[in-house]
Amino acid sequence: FGLYFYSPYFLEQSSSTQSNLPKTIERRNKSMGHQNIWELQGFLLNRQVRRGQIVKSMLESFKARLVLDVGCAEGFITDFLSQLPAYIIGVDLDESIKIAKGKVSQADFIRATITNLPFKNECFDAITLLEILEHLPNNILNEGIKEVDRVLKPGGFY
Repeated sequence: FGLYFYSPYFLEQSSSTQSNLPKTIERRNKSMGHQNIWELQGFLLNRQVRRGQIVKSMLESFKARLVLDVGCAEGFITDFLSQLPAYIIGVDLDESIKIAKGKVSQADFIRATITNLPFKNECFDAITLLEILEHLPNNILNEGIKEVDRVLKPGGFY
């Protein structure tokens, strides 16, 4: 896709965007350990597949044209979303975004945080926040929800 640099949805990205990742989130993320969803098997894999199918189905019925997947990690759910007739963007704060870029070719991926999304106001039809909110401290959670609300179109959903 590569529309990031040309798309009217993005703010100009400053060189400080990636260096301003909140240290509290980076430390918390590292302390939680890492699990690559692409490597799951059995029940755990089936649960993730079913989650992807349900979210995709919901977005299909909503007819979302521009979707943001916040906390996309390795892009497993983003892969399901990329099957929609929509432009899909995944964001995550850590190095797992490199795996997503290698696995999912029909979506764009950007390293960013929920508290500093590099997009214009009110541009997304839908935003997914799967398995992210419960890992955030309250101050980051509240700030992140405000930021998600900022980039969500009126009438959009998350």
